[in-house]
Amino acid sequence: MKSTYEVIARPWSQSDVVASIFSFEGTHRPISRAMWKAQSALVERASSGRFTHWQVGGPFAHHEHVNHLMRTLKSRHEGFVEGARTDDLTRFEALVIVLLDIDCAPTNSMCLDTLVAEASAGCIAGNAQRSNHLDNMGHIYVAPSCLAVTVGTLARLGWPPADPNGRSDCCEEWTWRAEELGIPVRVLRPLSVEGEAQEGLWSLDDRLGYFGIGTTFGTDSGTPMNWHGFELFREREPLRYYLRRLFRTILGRGQGSLRRRREVDRAEWVSQHFREFLDVMTQQ
Repeated sequence: MKSTYEVIARPWSQSDVVASIFSFEGTHRPISRAMWKAQSALVERASSGRFTHWQVGGPFAHHEHVNHLMRTLKSRHEGFVEGARTDDLTRFEALVIVLLDIDCAPTNSMCLDTLVAEASAGCIAGNAQRSNHLDNMGHIYVAPSCLAVTVGTLARLGWPPADPNGRSDCCEEWTWRAEELGIPVRVLRPLSVEGEAQEGLWSLDDRLGYFGIGTTFGTDSGTPMNWHGFELFREREPLRYYLRRLFRTILGRGQGSLRRRREVDRAEWVSQHFREFLDVMTQQ
């Protein structure tokens, strides 16, 4: 099947839709608390505190985190359906879920508003990506580094798993399923790339060009929307690299003084944060 994406043309104005943002830490790339705090501050800045942002760690791969979230959402959705709680179901299906990698951050206040609005219109929306390590006809999909979709759309998709398989990387099945069902796929395209990976730049297609380490994604009109580090575990000092790019690329400031920061044990903090998330998402 040929990719059927459309590039998001221009930013949307402020959205009043309810949304929850989730950032997960994968097992292959431990993240310092300073990096978590940097992303949290940028999300807060971009959303003016209008959206709930959950940062979740733990001994799980990224797709396992997402699958756990899907099971939680599905269980609550089924509870509303079985209980004939129509009003609660309607509100819950309108909730927008945003996946945002810990090394991805909005560059301005329009990023989250735009993605939330696109998702509310019934689309699956976010950063364009291609699994170049797979032979899947150059399929373009919405990457979980920055992805927005409503609970209602996830239900229409049949709660697809996030697991990689023979034709898909993490969450790519969501785009395949959307294309099969005629659900619109809307993407942000690379506007600039700061560096090359060890293998060089990664190709998308003739229209979208390339992406790589330190990619700024934006609209077709050229408005920057978010910055994604990609594979920061390759960097010798990922925290320093990340913060330097955030200050320079996103905040529009100079590099400034970036001292090495000590890694901290987040086990208790993460555990409490995840318990709070479960309490909120499973309450009836």
